[in-house]
Amino acid sequence: MSNSNFKAAAALLALCCMPNLALANDESAKESSVVYTELDVSKNDVNLYSTYIFALNRDLDKDGVLFRVEGLYDKYIYRAGLDRSLTINGTEWQGAAFVGYQIVRNAITYSGFMGVDVPSVTLSPNDPTNPVRGTEVGFKVKTEIETDLEKTWYLDITADYSTAFQTYDSRIRPGWKFGSGKTEYQIVIGPEASFLGDQTFDAQRLGAFVLFPIKINEDRTAQFIIAAGYQWVEGRGSGAQNAGGSGPSTAGETGAYGTASFELPF
Repeated sequence: MSNSNFKAAAALLALCCMPNLALANDESAKESSVVYTELDVSKNDVNLYSTYIFALNRDLDKDGVLFRVEGLYDKYIYRAGLDRSLTINGTEWQGAAFVGYQIVRNAITYSGFMGVDVPSVTLSPNDPTNPVRGTEVGFKVKTEIETDLEKTWYLDITADYSTAFQTYDSRIRPGWKFGSGKTEYQIVIGPEASFLGDQTFDAQRLGAFVLFPIKINEDRTAQFIIAAGYQWVEGRGSGAQNAGGSGPSTAGETGAYGTASFELPF
């Protein structure tokens, strides 16, 4: 990946992670915002995703309206042609903005979002058989269910769908607490399963994750999560026939994958 691509990815991350400094400096303030960033690596694919969520009532522990923005930078490679002799380099930039609502009950947060999604995909050289190229504007919905760290057990479910390139992504992570001390500072370990795809491919993932709580202060706890496993990728549509195997997948090819993510409320 070139230096210019790294600089562009860093700029994307900085924009999505820009905090509200006034709230961050007020230790007594409730958590009104959260930033989540994830690096995902698989065979022939590397992507960086980041999202920022703000609670209109300035309290993420209560029911209320949420505003959300997200961005993604993805670099991937696939082979095209009947003999798969042509290497295609794909670059995707994606941005979205949402309005949503959350309900908090018994230390479990249920949230839903709807908004505008704008992915832009560049292929070099151009692959006219791949329908996932160029820029599209679509309608996107997201839903999330997550337990607070104070629970003795852990569950994280996410799912989204966009009409732009018919993109979908879902993941479930049930976990168990290990260690001593307060429950919210115990390590979480568990399995994970994911389903993702678009017009050109479908993929399934099966793996495991470890969540490390990081105490910021008495009121705030960040999360660092690592996960790894195996993914199965199958192409579909005319582009898949041209690319063969996994097809022109933006998620890489069949093989191992790994992710590292960080979540910070403030």
